[in-house]
Amino acid sequence: RIHQDPSPSSFQEVSTKIARLGLAFPGNEPTPQNYQAVLKQARGTPQESFVNQALLRSLQQAKYSHENLGHFGLAFDEYLHFTSPIRRYPDLQVHRALRASLEGKMRGALKEQLETKLPEMGTHTSERERAATEAERDLTKYYQAKWAQARLGQGFYASVSGIIARGMFVALQNGVEGFVHVSELGDDYFIYLEEAQMFRGRSSGRSFRFGDEVFVRIEQVNPLARQIDLALDAPENFDMADDNNFRPRARRGGRDERPARTDGGRGAQPSSSAKPTDGNQLAGNAGGGKPPQDRSRAPEARTTPV
Repeated sequence: RIHQDPSPSSFQEVSTKIARLGLAFPGNEPTPQNYQAVLKQARGTPQESFVNQALLRSLQQAKYSHENLGHFGLAFDEYLHFTSPIRRYPDLQVHRALRASLEGKMRGALKEQLETKLPEMGTHTSERERAATEAERDLTKYYQAKWAQARLGQGFYASVSGIIARGMFVALQNGVEGFVHVSELGDDYFIYLEEAQMFRGRSSGRSFRFGDEVFVRIEQVNPLARQIDLALDAPENFDMADDNNFRPRARRGGRDERPARTDGGRGAQPSSSAKPTDGNQLAGNAGGGKPPQDRSRAPEARTTPV
């Protein structure tokens, strides 16, 4: 089981990202110890979970290989999967090889046969692992959307987990992630500062950047598309319910102040670009996906390098 060092471009990207939060890698070197040092700097802060995600996404994907290249995430020169009970085919192969070695059979034709097959085995099992991970992630996003669908119109505290020109991704405190379109950021013209990865209001000067805490309302949900649309709001527009959720404050006459929308929506699919690695022991931006549909009622953000 190998896990190679972060690529220079990935390390530079994550270094820039955490620098915006006032954090830095000691010596500006990508070592397991320096990654741990950054996690320690962020521990106990509001940005802790987002720093963890950023570091994980900067790592290469762990995979199975016939060649030992070490494991960066675990800081091991040699590592393999060996579990009991066996739950992966690579584990089973390791058990077979170990047994043959203990019995003195790992030589001659058997050894040559294994050495010939191992490269293909590594490729195949790595591909199947990625397919299983994608299926798991997709199902998780579906049930997150179902959860949000049952809470349309309710408000939640969240943190900014990613910013693109059309809006920003935010993560609720329970891990559910949704998208806030730039038109939902407030009564201002928000400029997207690409290099700084932030939005800034042209008139108000209000800004949004990675890790900022915000309060959002669930606007619209499409579980089949794995889409959760959110809008910025304020806690004072809601009443605290018995389940610690914020419910829309009722108007006179019993109508909700902010009823759930039923019009056609835009949405943003959560990213499937997160790189699952054994580096999870280090602690997994939401990104791409189908971009949200534009709205005519509000201007698009302007991309301005800084």
